[in-house]
Amino acid sequence: MESEHASPASVATASAALEEPVVAEPHDPSKQDLVISQQEKHDEELLCGTREDASPADLASSSALRYDPNQYLIAALKEAYLVSAKWRVPTQFDLPEGAVVVDTLQNHVYLGFDPAKLTQLYGLRMAKRPKTRVVSAGDFAKMRPRFESSGAVLRADALLWRAAMETAGGRLPTGVNPDKPVYLKHWPNMTRLQRTPHSLRIAAAWAIKGASISETARVLHIPQRYIFAFYNAALELDLVTEDGSHIHRAKRKGPGNRGLLTRLFNWLGK
Repeated sequence: MESEHASPASVATASAALEEPVVAEPHDPSKQDLVISQQEKHDEELLCGTREDASPADLASSSALRYDPNQYLIAALKEAYLVSAKWRVPTQFDLPEGAVVVDTLQNHVYLGFDPAKLTQLYGLRMAKRPKTRVVSAGDFAKMRPRFESSGAVLRADALLWRAAMETAGGRLPTGVNPDKPVYLKHWPNMTRLQRTPHSLRIAAAWAIKGASISETARVLHIPQRYIFAFYNAALELDLVTEDGSHIHRAKRKGPGNRGLLTRLFNWLGK
């Protein structure tokens, strides 16, 4: 996926049966709240894991806290996404469950199987990554109505974002140094991406001045697993970098930018 460095504007995005009558039971808000709370808890555990914070030594070397994205479906999804974005064409790879077609021009992923199977597929190691191929305009025109009638059409960026978190399950990719500064290239569109606890604060920290994964947990006083989840998701959409030169340039552009950055940084500590 091609991307540009963040502009000051992207940083600014941080500041803000009918036989007898059926008598319905009285509405009980507490029961509804309980169901919502249980669903939110389940979703959070699925995306962020349940691990307690690790010690610096374990964070740096424990294999239980690491995974190789290349061994999972997320790698095939990302490859198809990147090729589609680079060449501006639909791409496809095939699973035993059915075809997966990615069209970044429309920001769509078309599935030839029930999307409910995705969570299970994310957790399976793949013996071999499916081969990504370009889909011709004619073939895509023929297959698209079939996919659309089945209802298996999902937002590409939202799918990749959530797939990364589900695959990681509260772990970090192998080779990632938790003590190396991380910077945000672009502000994520959180109105259409899965929001996890403290995701906006993490994004703001990395957009304002950058911070390592370990430092982010300490400065924001939040569990490491929330930072792991956000990092994995942002990494798959190519939103993070270890090069902070674009942030330093924004700071030099004038007192207006510096003032905004200061206010945002103060907000993080609240």
